[in-house]
Amino acid sequence: LAHERRAFLGTVVGRTDEMRRMSQALTIVEQGASAAFVLRGEPGIGKSRLIADMASRARERGMRIAWGAGYSLETGSVYFPWRQIFAQMLSANEDVDEASARRAAAAIVSDDERLTSWLPLLDDVLPLHFMPTEVTEQMSSQARAASLRVLVVGFAMRLTRIKPLLLIADD
Repeated sequence: LAHERRAFLGTVVGRTDEMRRMSQALTIVEQGASAAFVLRGEPGIGKSRLIADMASRARERGMRIAWGAGYSLETGSVYFPWRQIFAQMLSANEDVDEASARRAAAAIVSDDERLTSWLPLLDDVLPLHFMPTEVTEQMSSQARAASLRVLVVGFAMRLTRIKPLLLIADD
């Protein structure tokens, strides 16, 4: 598993309001709170460029970045962008091997027996090959989806205790 780092050369022009709002969001996150920032618009207007600039500013502030992007060829998998995000959340470097990622995932939720028992649900997102637990084997598809959402939030919340985290989902 590998993930990419986005980089753009040059400067952002004419996006003063968006840049100010993104900077405010990063400051809120630095202070320990959560913030959400949504960029919407037509293709080609520079959304990805703004996001890359925000990621660069977050890195300068010492934040961890987890960036996932959807691609039209991957429309069959609702979790495709999360595959990239989880790979980055479970590794400090560019390459993620399955065994290390499994260990990291288990360590992140080791303080919560319920989340630990749900670790096999991650296989729906990232093929880490956890052995199913009695709990996950008995879950309906609705319960699996709901539990996976709780697990995702649990991962993100625990990682932010260590270092502020910027999650980027780019379509």
